[in-house]
Amino acid sequence: MVNLDDPVDDVEPVQIIPPVQTNPTPPPTKTPRRPHPSESSERPPNLVLDEGYAWRTFQGIISDNEAMSKFYTANCQAKELSAEAKTAKEKVKELNTEVLLKKGEVIRLTEDLNRLQGSETKLKDKVEELKADVIEKDTRIAHLEGQVSEFASALEKAREEAVAAFKKSDEYKNRLDSHYTTGYEDFRADAKDVFPDLDFDSFKLPLAIESSLLQTSSEDVNVMDDANNEVTQDDPKSGGNASSGLPK
Repeated sequence: MVNLDDPVDDVEPVQIIPPVQTNPTPPPTKTPRRPHPSESSERPPNLVLDEGYAWRTFQGIISDNEAMSKFYTANCQAKELSAEAKTAKEKVKELNTEVLLKKGEVIRLTEDLNRLQGSETKLKDKVEELKADVIEKDTRIAHLEGQVSEFASALEKAREEAVAAFKKSDEYKNRLDSHYTTGYEDFRADAKDVFPDLDFDSFKLPLAIESSLLQTSSEDVNVMDDANNEVTQDDPKSGGNASSGLPK
C-alpha cells in the first residue's frame, strides 16, 4: 500500500509489458509416451517430455507477468498521485498562509475604518459647534451694528445741533470778524509791497467790524485765532468740528 504522505522519490522509467493473452489456445494433446519398464516412475517432471507440466508452468509465468505489469502501472499511478497530493498540500499551505495574511489585513483595515469613523463623528460635532458659534456671533454683530448705527445717528444729530448753536453764538461772530480783519490786513500788507505808490491807509474796515475788534494787528489776531482753535478742539461739546473756525 502506498502512503500519500511519504515524500515522492524520483520515479524510474518503467517498461510497460503489454498484456499477454490470458487464455491462449492450448497445443493439441499428444498421447504421452509410455515409460520404458526399465525407467523409474518417480523421476522429476520434464518440460520437454511432459507437455502437461510444461503447459502448467507456462500458464503460471503468464499470470506472474500480468500481475507484475499491473503492479508497475499501479505503482506509477500511485507515485503520480502522491506527487499531485504533495503539490496540492503545498498549495493548500500557501493558501492558508495567504488567508491568514488577508485576515490580518482585514482586521487592520477594520480598525482604520473605525478610527476614521470616530474622527468623522468628532469633526461633524466640531462643525456643528462652529455653526452654532457663527450664528451666535452673527447675531451679536447684527446687534452691535444696530447700536453703531444708532450712535452714528445720535452723533450726527449732536454735531448738527452743536454747529447750529455755535453759529448763533457771539464767539462765532467774533471769529468771523477776526478772520476777515486778518485777511484784510494781510492783503493790505502785500499790496503795499506790490504798489508802494498807493496809500492803502486810506482804505478802512467797515465801522461795525472795526468797532468789534480792539484795533489789534494782524499778528495779534492770528495768535488769538490759534488759541481759540485749541480751546475748541479740547471742548467735547464742539465735536472737534469747529477747529477751523468755520462751519462745514
